[in-house]
Amino acid sequence: MFKKKKFIISLFFAYLFAALPLFAGGTTEETILPNSEKTIINIAAAGNLSEIIPVLNSLYHETHPGVELNVSIASTGKLTTQIMTGAPFDNMLGANTTYPAKLAEEGFAAEAPVVYAYGEIILFSRHGSGFSKGLEDLCDGETFRHVVIANPKLAPYGRAAVSALECCGIELTAGRLVTAETIKQAATMAVTAADAGILAKSTIICNPELNEEGVFWTAIPAENYTPIEQAMVMIKNSAWKQQPEELKAYRDFILSDEAAVLFKQYGYSTPSGKTGR
Repeated sequence: MFKKKKFIISLFFAYLFAALPLFAGGTTEETILPNSEKTIINIAAAGNLSEIIPVLNSLYHETHPGVELNVSIASTGKLTTQIMTGAPFDNMLGANTTYPAKLAEEGFAAEAPVVYAYGEIILFSRHGSGFSKGLEDLCDGETFRHVVIANPKLAPYGRAAVSALECCGIELTAGRLVTAETIKQAATMAVTAADAGILAKSTIICNPELNEEGVFWTAIPAENYTPIEQAMVMIKNSAWKQQPEELKAYRDFILSDEAAVLFKQYGYSTPSGKTGR
């Protein structure tokens, strides 16, 4: 009973601090530039991008110093709802194609959505004991008592996790399977409280203390889950009418070879023809 209470307390604090950066140098929510004439671009980014988005934006500022990039990070489903209810975002970098397509179908998109990266999921454990059978190791309820994934109702990476479990015929009881709102929060919980997690490769690969493959994590075969195509969509709003060229410039950067190299370093692949794939 004491161990159970201790886990619940740890889980509570994991949720409480889930919004904090998982690793040193985490997401910069807002970049302020001294130029009063700067262009402002409001970006809605999926949770799995929390590690790479500050790096991408820093690189963009090297050639566009007069642009202020404001970033809000949440699950793709939540961001879509916010946009459809009036949130002033100019660009959404989603974690799938479904929600960007929904925005386009409902008339919120200035252009058709475009895939900018492909995500991958991994099986992770902070215990560093490795995985001999991959996902089948999760059947060991003594070693892996609690497994965390992102909420499949909101997060594409959560749906990919469920897809992978179903593909392998693994069913985890409600008491063992823990969900977090975003894949970022799932990673935080996996590092601090849960025994294992099905996470985005991008949330672990840049942590030097936890990124050793075969020890802390193992890849989940791509054929075990639906490909995670991450799409970007420009939002049709007042900013699009006033400064379309500035918004297109940021879109083009995300699709550039320069950005593709960074995506590869952070655990993604990119559309064919890009140097990051």
